[in-house]
Amino acid sequence: MACDPPYFGPACQYVDRSPLADTDNQELTDFNDATCVTSATTHTVTFTFNSSAPVVIQFVRLRVSNPDYRDLIQATIVGSIPGCTDKVRVEVDHVTSDIYCRNFVPVVTVRLTGDGVKYLCTVHHSGGRNMALRQRTTSSVPERGTTADMGVDDENESLDSTTCFLTMFSSETRQLPTWSVIFSTPVKVFSVFIQNRKDGILDMMEDVRVEWFSNTTQLYQFVCTTPQEEYYIPYIGPTNMSVTSLSAWPERQNSRVGNTVLSFCELNAHGDCLEGTSGLDCSGTCSHCASKLCSIEGICYECSRTNGLLTCHKLCLNCYMNRCDWKSHVCTEGCETGYYGSYCDKKCVGRCAVNQTCNRRDGACAFGCVAGYTGPTCKQACGGCAVDGSCDARQGFCRHGCRAGFSGNKCDIKIQQVANITSTSLITILGLIVGVILFCLCLVRFRSYVLGTGEDKKGAKLPGIKTYDDLESVTTVSTMSESRASSVSETPTDKRAKATRRQSQQSVRLSVARGKRGLFK
Repeated sequence: MACDPPYFGPACQYVDRSPLADTDNQELTDFNDATCVTSATTHTVTFTFNSSAPVVIQFVRLRVSNPDYRDLIQATIVGSIPGCTDKVRVEVDHVTSDIYCRNFVPVVTVRLTGDGVKYLCTVHHSGGRNMALRQRTTSSVPERGTTADMGVDDENESLDSTTCFLTMFSSETRQLPTWSVIFSTPVKVFSVFIQNRKDGILDMMEDVRVEWFSNTTQLYQFVCTTPQEEYYIPYIGPTNMSVTSLSAWPERQNSRVGNTVLSFCELNAHGDCLEGTSGLDCSGTCSHCASKLCSIEGICYECSRTNGLLTCHKLCLNCYMNRCDWKSHVCTEGCETGYYGSYCDKKCVGRCAVNQTCNRRDGACAFGCVAGYTGPTCKQACGGCAVDGSCDARQGFCRHGCRAGFSGNKCDIKIQQVANITSTSLITILGLIVGVILFCLCLVRFRSYVLGTGEDKKGAKLPGIKTYDDLESVTTVSTMSESRASSVSETPTDKRAKATRRQSQQSVRLSVARGKRGLFK
């Protein structure tokens, strides 16, 4: 999702201070990842902030066009007080990285050097995110039409009496004008940005004191001495802050109004969660990260020795001595007993001999299998060996033969299955034999009739058919017999049937003639 300048990052929460810097490489601060450094000889870029009004930088985000050069950029962050001396580089994605400054300081210069500079496309200087947005507020009695939460509602379009907060000294209550924002959980606040009114009334913020509090202890204060449309107040104090609230109140009476007043339109408290917490509301935890540092999404800036993934949510508890590389996730010293693989995320099956020890690389059982199992990783059970568990640990064959009902080298074939297969085959063979015998009998009978070697039902010898004339005489005799038998009582239906038979016989004679009597030679 594209963010509206000057915001960037997850949910567009982080404010970019880059527009406040002077640089010769404007393409890096135009919020466009498609515009990159154009010169292949560029090895240094510099961003310079106003030394009289330095900004607090939480981290510098670098985005490159070539992922191979993402980590080949070094950052030097120079501050008005000793600069950033405690830097941590964190991987965001394959082309983006953050250089996080743990001892955040008001920054004067950021200098980037290295072979990766020529591939730079975007540079963000994070000033933190608005921790005051829609937090709980309190105030003295506000003027009619205004409420204390107007100062943190992010409604700053008109910046006049309709959207700005106003309170003043009341002679009735004798209460001085005050305003406070209370954070739901302790946070860090690097700087405060106050948007004044734009309806010509600017002096209502004159001589107003802004204070950082940790419960009742004041951490830092700043006085707005002159009327301005905007106030940028950097925090200069101990970096291990824990801010619970911010307060604003006027030190003296406003000379123009003749009363003590306090009025502004919006207050942004730019900061982030305390170390060890994360999330939009800082309700998440990252205490599992090294030095308890993580981003808004809970991604660790640096993982501890006992953690493996970038988010460090999966502990490398299966790595030997809990040691793994936090970027590649690989266990650097191998695995604990019972686990294997580059990440030690695969468990030995528990059937290895000698304390279930398997090879840390491929899971093979170094000392063979427990009784009853075989194979490199001992996952396969032995077959029906005569002695349980007596199969070879590598090949699986049974050393002492098979028990009743099993056969084969590995005793994994049931004899009953073989019998079933043999019975089925035998039935098929017998059926074929019977069919052949019946066919032969029919063939013999036909041959006897043709050659005249057989007898009819009355015992008379069959004449045989040796020539075409024999076939014709048989057909003629048959026809004459049929004619005599049916001449006495012949119906019209019988006549039609007889004509059909006569036609068939003629077809037979013609077929035989065409064969040139070869059948009977």
